[in-house]
Amino acid sequence: MSVSFGESGGCLSFRVDGDTWEIPFGFGGCQEITFPIYQMCAASSGAWISEDCLYIRCCLCDTSVGSVHFQLHFSGNRVVVYMKKTEESLFNEFSPKHLIGYHL
Repeated sequence: MSVSFGESGGCLSFRVDGDTWEIPFGFGGCQEITFPIYQMCAASSGAWISEDCLYIRCCLCDTSVGSVHFQLHFSGNRVVVYMKKTEESLFNEFSPKHLIGYHL
């Protein structure tokens, strides 16, 4: 998993079953995207909720309605990611999970 930043947003990248997927997000507003894996229309935005915590929310607006949330906590070379989904039957890859990673 990696995250990159630009002037008006960023991009969260991750791998699932050998495939790399990206979730672009806007700062100060939503960015219209195609949600990876499921190829569904979504709007995503990100915000720093503290100096070391990035929150990204993807609102699904397609045949599935709900949202997928990512909360990334940075500390030194370590990041803890919390993911959850609010959708009834799909997106189980994002159902409450914690991941811990290190900057190499």
